[in-house]
This record gives sequence, structure tokens and C-alpha cells, in this order.
Amino acid sequence: MTAAEFSPDGQLVLVTTSKGLVYLGEVATGREIRLEHQGTIVAGAFSPDGLHVATGGQNGARLWTSNGQPTHWLHRGKTVQGVAFSPDGRSLALGCEDGSSCVYDVAAGTVTRELRGHQDQVKRVAFSPCGGFVLTGSNDATARVWDISAENPVGRVLSHRGPVNAIAFSPDGRMILTGATLPDRAAYLWDTRTGTPIGPPLSHSNLVNCVAFGPGGTMALTGSSDKTLRLWRVRSLEEDGPRTRLWIETLTGLEPDGNGGVRELSGPAWQERRLRLEALGGPPVR
Repeated sequence: MTAAEFSPDGQLVLVTTSKGLVYLGEVATGREIRLEHQGTIVAGAFSPDGLHVATGGQNGARLWTSNGQPTHWLHRGKTVQGVAFSPDGRSLALGCEDGSSCVYDVAAGTVTRELRGHQDQVKRVAFSPCGGFVLTGSNDATARVWDISAENPVGRVLSHRGPVNAIAFSPDGRMILTGATLPDRAAYLWDTRTGTPIGPPLSHSNLVNCVAFGPGGTMALTGSSDKTLRLWRVRSLEEDGPRTRLWIETLTGLEPDGNGGVRELSGPAWQERRLRLEALGGPPVR
């Protein structure tokens, strides 16, 4: 088994396998439909309305109805590592082995956008809650946010030390959660708008394989090859603001002068800020 997911109404289960088979099972009856994708399958997802299923792997991606009828082959003949439906279900994003990401029209089965810029395979894709942006995670040790309409990356590249294995937007879209392999062995929270880290790394002792936000965005879940699942409290951007300000002031030795400029901190003032920063948990960076 390579992926498993409930339908939005909880009545169906989607299971993909490394042997090219897809299973759609009814939760209430246990009845299952077996579909053949061809080649190893590494990703699967239900559309938000539960009417469609997407699978990705060797030989491309396939779209199916939720009763098991095939509708379209997408990116046929190429390896697809990740699939994600847009919030309205009209578009499907693919993460591809050649380092690109594509956005398809679900009804027509045609490409509407191509997102290029990664230097290695794109393993994960996710739509923002508003549907206007796509988040990608790659083996080139970066994650990127893309403006779909412009087909360009926006904001800072989210740099890691190892391949990015997992990605997620917070429910309000203001934060991003990424999980990385060795040597990181950690997940990271980011400010979507600025691309700056929020808080320290969410550390494991082995590579991080999956990440998720809780429904309210106040909790984060990380799963690792160290055989643990960890639940973390997520500070809001408003909560992290004072900590970030203190970190910048202790790092630079400067503070705002109230007139649009900066002034040098005295020794005692710098020491006081350093102690306050330590009390808040230290620098909000990796």
C-alpha cells in the first residue's frame, strides 16, 4: 500500500498500491472495486465533492469517477509523484519526476498551466485554500509557492538541507508546513507571505514522511521514519511577532528609533532583549 484516503463524506476509501492496482472500498459494506492504473502508484486523492478520484505513478496520472469509471489519462508515459485537487474540484495539480508541475482541467483532461523551476523531481503538490496558489515540494531540497495565473513562483524559496517529503497549507493559507528527509530530520513552519520560518524546527530522529494541520490550524501533526507521530502546538503569526522582533534586535544590535530609522542598543538593553528572547524559546529560525 502506498497511499490511503477517505472520501469527503466518509463513505469510501481509496487505496493505492505499488503493483498498479487501485482499490475503492465502501466503508459500510466492505464491497470494493479494483482498478488498474499500470505501474507503481505512489499518490491518490478524492476531489472535494467526492465525485472523482485521481491516481499518480508510473505512466502518468489517471482520473476516475468515484464508481470506478476511467475518464482521462494525464501526463501519460511520464512518472507522476504527487496529485492534488483544487478546492473547487475543477483543477488537478501534478508533481512530476522531471521537476515540473502541471495543472489540468479535470473536465477536459487538458493542461492549463505548467510550473517550472525545480531542479529535481517534484514529490508533493498542494493547492492553497483560496485555490489561487500551488505549493510544491521537491528533491532539490526546496519548497515553492506558485501563482497559478502567472505560472511563476512567488515569495522566497523555502530552503531545506535535504529533499522535501511532505507539504501542507494551514486552513487559512497563512502558514505552510514542510517535512524533510536527511539531514534535516525535521518539519518546518513558514509564513506563506514572507517565506520566513516560524519558530524552531519540529525535530525527529529520522526523515519526516508526512505532515498535516489540524482543522483550526492550531495544531500540526508530523510522521517520521523514527516510528513516531508527533503533535505540535502551532503559534499564530500574531503570537510569533514579538519573538521575531526580539530576535532581529539581538541579532543586529539595533532597534527602531520611532522616527522611521534605527539606533544602536546599549549593552544592558541588548542583554535584556536576549533574556526575553530566551524566555520565549529562542530564535524563531532553524
